[in-house]
Amino acid sequence: MFGWSEKEVVGKPLPIVPEEKQGEFHTLQNTTLKGTSFTDKDAVRQRKDGSPINVSISAAPLYSTAGDIESI
Repeated sequence: MFGWSEKEVVGKPLPIVPEEKQGEFHTLQNTTLKGTSFTDKDAVRQRKDGSPINVSISAAPLYSTAGDIESI
């Protein structure tokens, strides 16, 4: 859907987040890391060729067996 191969993105910053959407991305990421889930957040991301793509994002915190929120 976005055009990057797994090898191009695993372990690297997300290339799908356009520069002008980095603040939004970090806000959503921090919300999840604080223990809050969200669903159906409309967002604009980008394909490898630079073209925009509208997506719906949902996220929830991932807890370790000790009950701590895992960060990636």
